[in-house]
Amino acid sequence: MILLKGEQNLVPGLRNGMVDGYVSNNPWCAIAESKGVGRIVAQLHSLPPGIWTDHPCCCVAATEQAINDKPEAVQLLLELTIAATDYINTEPEMGFKVAADWIGTSQEIERQSMPTSGYSTADDETFHRGMEVTWRNMVRLGAFRDELKKIEPGDLMARVCDLSLLARAREQLAERKNLPR
Repeated sequence: MILLKGEQNLVPGLRNGMVDGYVSNNPWCAIAESKGVGRIVAQLHSLPPGIWTDHPCCCVAATEQAINDKPEAVQLLLELTIAATDYINTEPEMGFKVAADWIGTSQEIERQSMPTSGYSTADDETFHRGMEVTWRNMVRLGAFRDELKKIEPGDLMARVCDLSLLARAREQLAERKNLPR
């Protein structure tokens, strides 16, 4: 194993023979395949031990001070995130274009890459289960100190997430969609 110090070094490491392969999120696997230096042999969720299906990988984070002092701003950011998530799920071609422009890849790479991820803002059982799987593995790897490694699984979500503004953002966004234009 070798530390390549960033995902941007995965494809060059493969191309230059520093590594024979890598495990990574897309678009890095799709990029290697498009450049003819690698081949996708498995999706992350299918790798042993098989616990990473639908796991959360990205989030909107805010300090308690921001949540308390600027809840309107945080809520608006969440509304935008929900709207963008809904849009990318209903208009994937536009998602491919925007992602390619933002990341600096091509739409072809994003057509291959983006469908390997799910995009959701749901506060549901799948999300909660994924959070617990991630937390358990972080504890197992020794990634947490102090109180984070001592949380009881049933208390995890209440201790690490404040989803109250997410619910309000969803309601407000629904109201905004029904406004006359």
